Order: sequence, then C-alpha cells, then structure tokens
Amino acid sequence: MESGAGTAVAREAEAHSAGESHIPSTTPAPVRDEAAWARVAELPCDVAVLLPAPGLRVRDLLGLGPGFLVRTTAPVSADVPLQVNGQVIAWCEFEVVRERLGVRLTELA
Repeated sequence: MESGAGTAVAREAEAHSAGESHIPSTTPAPVRDEAAWARVAELPCDVAVLLPAPGLRVRDLLGLGPGFLVRTTAPVSADVPLQVNGQVIAWCEFEVVRERLGVRLTELA
C-alpha cells in the first residue's frame, strides 16, 4: 500500500512522463518585495530526489548495508522529481561532476 504522498508523486511522475501537467505553466512573476524574501532567504529546507523502487519491503530495508543495490524502475535517461519540503518543484536528471553525484534541473514544475 502506498502512502498518500507517494501516490501523489507517482501520479505526477506519470503525468510528467506523458507530457501532461496539472500545474499551469506560467512565467514566474518578478520578485517585487526583496525585503520580504530577505527575511526567509536563510531558512533551511529539505530537498529530495525521488526514485521509484516498487517492491522494496521492510525486510529489504533491514538488510541494507554496503554493496546493497536498490533497483528502480526509472530508465537511465528518465527525469526524476525534485522535492523541496515535500512539494515537487522540478524535474531533474542525475549527473556526475568531478566524482560527485549531482542533479541537473530539466524542467520546473
């Protein structure tokens, strides 16, 4: 059984893959009140890149250790959702930069 948040992300990923989006694409409005943004600019936020891993069970998590491979259903070339504080804000692809793993944004949500 998927959680509500997981189900929503899965639906959004399916819509993205199909070229559909329930989020209207608009040009962002310019920031008019820079003083208001300055007050929140240093607040921390949680960032997550989501990989679909259906079939992963608690027993698999209990067996995690060095060398454990988590298989995903995402093809190598697929964009994956990028979340900030639980909300999908963009789609990205993985990239290796000087022996570090990073993500490159491909589309804003």
